[in-house]
Amino acid sequence: VQQITSNVWVETETRGCNFGFVTTSDGIVMVDSPHKPTTAMWLKSEIAKRGLLRYIINTEPHGDHWTGNAFFDAPVVAHEGVRARILNTDMAEHASRVGTFGPDEPELLEGYTANAPVITFRDSMTMHVGDHTFEMVHMPG
Repeated sequence: VQQITSNVWVETETRGCNFGFVTTSDGIVMVDSPHKPTTAMWLKSEIAKRGLLRYIINTEPHGDHWTGNAFFDAPVVAHEGVRARILNTDMAEHASRVGTFGPDEPELLEGYTANAPVITFRDSMTMHVGDHTFEMVHMPG
């Protein structure tokens, strides 16, 4: 994971989406989560070195942005369409497919349950966490 600023880290070298996190004066906000469970476990340890994870923001409904949510104990924030898409996903099929990504993935996916967004917005949302403000705007298309 690469440090971009004094409080922003991003990972761009793994399979799936680019994910990262922001440290604030009141904990950490993660933006998207890894597709592979083993990568999610690695990210969890990286975040734990820096503080308490407060929220996960999912930026879109594709599985490579939310599969790893399940490995973190934090509420997820996303557009209402992301929540609907996750809840309508065939989780057995999804876990089976993700399980092919590496030899250690199937064991981590046993009993897999998605951590779907519990805080949603329709058009836009502002979230204040410590000394940071996160602006989320739905951009359909």
